[in-house]
Amino acid sequence: MNKKFNIGLLCALIGAILLITKSMFWFCGLLFTLVAIILILLSKNGWVNKLIWAIVVIIVTFICFMLGFYLRGANAFEEFYFSSKFNGKVRILYSKDCGIVPEKKGDWTIINVDTNHVLIIKRENRRVYTQSKFFLVDENGNKTEIKRITKQSDFKNEISILHDYTGSYKDYDVNIQDFILMRSVRDIPSNEEISRIDSLSLAKLIDCKKEAKK
Repeated sequence: MNKKFNIGLLCALIGAILLITKSMFWFCGLLFTLVAIILILLSKNGWVNKLIWAIVVIIVTFICFMLGFYLRGANAFEEFYFSSKFNGKVRILYSKDCGIVPEKKGDWTIINVDTNHVLIIKRENRRVYTQSKFFLVDENGNKTEIKRITKQSDFKNEISILHDYTGSYKDYDVNIQDFILMRSVRDIPSNEEISRIDSLSLAKLIDCKKEAKK
């Protein structure tokens, strides 16, 4: 085996390790993998041997990518159950040390939204999941899935969920995501309502952190 081939295998190993670690290193991991494949294909080995090793690197890369995805909790999802009486904006705060412990159903986390516009959810992994389902629940417990939209202009006069914001309170080690349950365009909150939710979120979070330290 020649030098390019050996360096290629080393790059593949580094790429695999980076893919398993933090998501900020994914790009570097994929870049190392690409370099590894190029070096293997440019090596002096026979074409059959080079193709076999290139395929092995691709398979290992995929496995490491999925493993890293799994270890960071990205395999878990959320279901939001909205009361039939709810409308407007809800803010979900994800905290490690205080808040409501949600129900679990397999990989799914169940979050109930009644008439409370600010919810603090306690979980070790504060990752904001991007794959979620939303349901409207009537008084008899019947569930109807709610259509999800990504911008206000997508609203078509049917009950919809608008993913409004994703962020964090870095000083409190808390992640945030906001949703708006829209029954009409009037459900888009005013600046005053947004300010009220901001103030309420911070006040509830401070109280929650204080309770957790007792």
